[in-house]
Amino acid sequence: MTDGGVLPMRAHSTPDPDEAPTTPTPVPDDVPAPVNAPIEEPRFPEPPIKAA
Repeated sequence: MTDGGVLPMRAHSTPDPDEAPTTPTPVPDDVPAPVNAPIEEPRFPEPPIKAA
């Protein structure tokens, strides 16, 4: 292609060998939590202690 080095925008997703491959950014829901991350336990209100 000799149109001055300007490539037309392509609708398909075939990677261009001249361009560096782009790494997809991970979705926050798909990112695993670190191994040393503290596990948050659900906080429930304490039941009142009844006197016997």
